[in-house]
Amino acid sequence: MEGQLKKKGGGFFGDSSWADRYAVLEGRTLRFFAGGSTEGKLVSEVSLAGVNAREDLQGAKGHKLHRVDFDLEGGGVLCVSAPSAAK
Repeated sequence: MEGQLKKKGGGFFGDSSWADRYAVLEGRTLRFFAGGSTEGKLVSEVSLAGVNAREDLQGAKGHKLHRVDFDLEGGGVLCVSAPSAAK
């Protein structure tokens, strides 16, 4: 499964921003590429083994539509947002 997502990144001093990423899910590994395909630079890779998806925050104040947060094993949160519910 693959397609365009927005990924929330951690910034300096608690500031964070959303970046467009091309995401590829292979087994339990989610890879993020810069640009619109796997031809772009591999930006990050996250193992989803043992990861729990949080409640969809769609419509919650201050949150993007079609957003899903994942609690990562070992701490941290992965936040992604799709362009539509179907995607």
